[in-house]
Amino acid sequence: MIIRDELYKRFGTDRSRKYLAKRFPSGTTERYQEKIRKKGLNAEGQTVASYVIEEISAKITEVLDNENS
Repeated sequence: MIIRDELYKRFGTDRSRKYLAKRFPSGTTERYQEKIRKKGLNAEGQTVASYVIEEISAKITEVLDNENS
């Protein structure tokens, strides 16, 4: 819920839900977060959730930029 709520704040519910449904059709990011945790991709002091939020935000921003080009 932390990830979803933050994306809603940044991009609105429609855009966020559309991306999340496409990227995580099971309705949860738990498996993906565990993968990040195991690989140690999040920076020291950074939560896995904040890593995922930033990664998804970058991808949504990229999509928006391409739509506006």
